[in-house]
Parts: sequence; C-alpha cells; structure tokens
Amino acid sequence: MCNSTACVSVTVNVIPPVICEAPTSVNSSAGITVCSGTSTTLSLVGGILPTGGVWRWYKGGCGLGTVQGTGPSIQVNVCTTTSYYVRGEGGGCGPTSCVSVTIQVLNRPSLPGSISGPTFGLCNLTGVSYSILPVSGATSYQWTTSPGISITSGQGSTGITVSFGGGCTSGGTISVRAVNSCGTSSTRCLSVSTVPSSPASISGPGGVCHNQIYAYSSQPVQGLHPIHGQFLRELLF
Repeated sequence: MCNSTACVSVTVNVIPPVICEAPTSVNSSAGITVCSGTSTTLSLVGGILPTGGVWRWYKGGCGLGTVQGTGPSIQVNVCTTTSYYVRGEGGGCGPTSCVSVTIQVLNRPSLPGSISGPTFGLCNLTGVSYSILPVSGATSYQWTTSPGISITSGQGSTGITVSFGGGCTSGGTISVRAVNSCGTSSTRCLSVSTVPSSPASISGPGGVCHNQIYAYSSQPVQGLHPIHGQFLRELLF
C-alpha cells in the first residue's frame, strides 16, 4: 500500500469579461427643434464602458469632424441645424458604434410679402379684404390697423377683413407681422386712403381752332365707382 503524495496547488484568477455597449439613443433637454442660439444638454440613454473607456462626442460625422466633448452628457449651443454623434472609446475594447441626434433650428419668420387689397376710395366701406402669401416657418400672423380702421375677421391668418369709419378725410395704414415660437418678423405696411386717387394726365389736343369741338378724357382712377371712373367731355372753342 502506497502513501499519498504531497499536494501541489495552483490559483486561477478569473478575469471578468470586457463589456462595451453602445448607447441606445441620445436625449436633448431642449427638444430636437429649438430656436437659433438655444443651449441644450445632450445625454446618453443606455451604454456600458469598462474602466478607462470614455464617451466622446463629435459634430460632422461619427468619429470625424470636431470633437464637442467627453462624458455621458455635454452642453451645446445650437445656431444652425446640426447632427451630433457619440461613441465609446478605449478601456480595452474598440470604439463602439455611434448613435446620433439631429437638432433642428427654427428661425424667426422673414418679412411678409406685399399686402394685397384696395388702397383708395375706402370711405365708410365694410367687408374690405387684405391678404399676404404664407411665410415659411410662420405659425400665425399679427395684423394692426390705424385708428378708424377695424379688423372684423381673420386676425392670426394670412387674410383679414376690415371696415373703414371715423370720417372720410384721412387715410392710414394696414400692417402685418409673421409670428412663430422664436419671435416675430419685421413689419410689412400698406398705406390706404378714404379718398380716390388723383386722376392721371388729361388726353386731348393742345392746339385748337375757334368754333370747333374737341374731346378730352382721363383714365379711370382707384377708388372711384366704375361709372365715374373715366371722364370724357367735348368742349366748344
């Protein structure tokens, strides 16, 4: 019968696996549509990096362009529509895949185009319409009028209806601005008058003979009733 031999031992150290997981998405504290010049915080949703790894943010491409910062969140100031990218780097594993977010920038609206509508002969008229073409990015429209001109319908839209009162000896203005959540545009104005426009030049011969009849006329003017819009008269010299 043999005796047992001496024991020999070995210690096995278990090294935990290196885990690298890309984030699932990116959150923006101010939302994905912001006004120009807005500051927003971009934050990771999910993602795992080992010790020594770092989250690195880029603008211009995944792993390309300009580095915007490192860490699970960064703050950026957005002036134009921009895409931001983030990936994990280092810590014993290669770069993770990138996730991205595009922040859309909304600017305040541009100046509305010209206002369409009558400009002369508006004394005591009601139901007179004025309008503009839609402005890109605008969500509503702010109309204003001079005293004596009342908006009866359409405020906030591209077209309004107004009534003229307060006497027939003065004019005024009708103005509009485009509006969205980032501000208002400059103001577009239209001058209006309660009296007809001035007649154009008179057509007719300049040299005349005694005891002859000659015709003289003027073209129609704005704000005058159609039957009075053209003046024609024959004169005896």
